[in-house]
Amino acid sequence: MQWDDTLNGGFTDGEPWFPVNPNYKTINVAQQLEDEHSVLQFYKD
Repeated sequence: MQWDDTLNGGFTDGEPWFPVNPNYKTINVAQQLEDEHSVLQFYKD
């Protein structure tokens, strides 16, 4: 799971060892925190 929608999903400013999933702009922890119906919120509550 990517952290946010920034370059490299918020993991590093350098070159990542593995490619970042192309959906990191829409599927990431920051987005999940904002969505009250997300999987993260389901397990958090």
